[in-house]
Amino acid sequence: MRYEEWVRRGGAITLRNPDPTLNTIHVPVTVRTIPALCSDGKAKVFNTFALIDTGATVSAIDSGVAKSLGLIPISKARVNGVHGSSTVDMFSFNMDIGDSLHINVSMATEGQFSTSEFKILIGMDILRLGEMYLGQEEKDGKCVGTIFSFSIPATGDSIDYVEMLNKARQSKMKELSNKN
Repeated sequence: MRYEEWVRRGGAITLRNPDPTLNTIHVPVTVRTIPALCSDGKAKVFNTFALIDTGATVSAIDSGVAKSLGLIPISKARVNGVHGSSTVDMFSFNMDIGDSLHINVSMATEGQFSTSEFKILIGMDILRLGEMYLGQEEKDGKCVGTIFSFSIPATGDSIDYVEMLNKARQSKMKELSNKN
């Protein structure tokens, strides 16, 4: 996706956490049901948090949330997870990530999350639509926390840290050889 198109129709979210040892990323989401895919035919809204999970192939919604929203399964899928393999329902809904990312989740698996911290899992089916950054945030040479930033669609400017490091090293070598 080119930069101009990203500006015209894209969305993004950035979260900062003062904990530099952060080991999970939770983002605020709003689930918006599609009336035709609800048992009562009515649109509903549910605010919660989602876990960013690069190890998940497909996104998931908590089974209790799917039931409370009256989501009608659109399919079934065989999934493999840490607790083995099982057949689960698949659901479709719209989701806002933060204020500006609006996504149609066409096939989310049903999950049973044992935590109240998040009720949606965002997997690679959504993450591959854009680009993200996760790293330590520094100010005045000191780590002040963790930063997560995600954009859909991608800006078209990919980041290659190996290339950046090699160019910086070459530049430094030139600088040193010019001094001698």
